[in-house]
This record gives sequence, structure tokens and C-alpha cells, in this order.
Amino acid sequence: LEYYKNKKNSEVIKYLKEYKLYNEYDIRCRKIVNPLFLAYYFSLSDIVDMLINKYGAYVYIKDNEGNTLLHIYGGVNKIISLINNEYHINVINNKGETPLHKACIQYNYVTNCLIYKLLKYGANINAQDNEGNTPLINLSRTAANKKNVVFLIEQGADISKANNKGETPLITACKYGKKK
Repeated sequence: LEYYKNKKNSEVIKYLKEYKLYNEYDIRCRKIVNPLFLAYYFSLSDIVDMLINKYGAYVYIKDNEGNTLLHIYGGVNKIISLINNEYHINVINNKGETPLHKACIQYNYVTNCLIYKLLKYGANINAQDNEGNTPLINLSRTAANKKNVVFLIEQGADISKANNKGETPLITACKYGKKK
């Protein structure tokens, strides 16, 4: 922000102020600490495009938890545009989670679409986070759509890979899953 703030009448600051995403006094206290993250989070695609294409914003910037834009996805279309631009989809955050881990943890319709896209573009289906959890273990915790669990297995997810506690996807599903 300091770079943009020091430029008189900067388009970036103008847009950020217009959308109430910029406050010189408290921007450093926010979890999302970067104009690109803010614009991305609030689905302001014109500002995201301007920051990246016109001002060369660094798309691999991380927040305080080590999350990149792909970890905090705000919508499938934005994710697809990042993936189509050869974004590194196996980047990890401070917990060792890839975007695929996050999609399986926060399972919903949007992440359902994202899981398919990430795998299509080569996400590591058996990546383990700092606790040894794989995306399949994360998905098994949510009692999510059986179809997606089957899909991950069909795509090569290792059903016998255990986390640091010795829990496999089956143990996790039995422990945390909801009965239907």
C-alpha cells in the first residue's frame, strides 16, 4: 500500500477507497493485509485485473497464515482464471495445507467445483499437511457428498495413508462423519 499511497491520484487507491477497502489507519490490522487480497475477496474482478495486469501485483503473496489467493478463493470463476494462468496450485500455507486441502475442509458447492478443477490441473491428491492430513482425510471429516469421496479415490487418493495420529480416511469418517 505504501507504494500506491505515495503516488498522487493513484487509480488503485481511488478504487480501494471507492469500494471502502482502504483505510490508512487500520489496514495493517486486518487479517487480509493486501489490496490484491481485498479486491479478490470482495469479488472486484476489475480491480484484481488492474492490480495484476497494469501494476504487476505479485499473485503469490501470502497473508499472515501463509494463505495465497487460491487458499482464500472467493469464487470459482476467479479460481479458474488463476489456474488457467498456470498458478502454482500446490503452494502450501503455514499449516502445510494446499488449496486442495482447504477446498476439502471448507466443503460446499463452490469448493465442490474447485476440487474438480484443482485435480484437473494437477493438484497433489495425496499431499499431507503439517498434521499428516490428506485432502481425502479432510473431506472424510465433513460427511460431505459421497460422490466426491469416491471421486477422490478414483483419482488416486490413497485410502490407507494415515495422518500423524494414525487416522486413515475411513477412521476419520467413522469418528467425525454424520450418520444418515
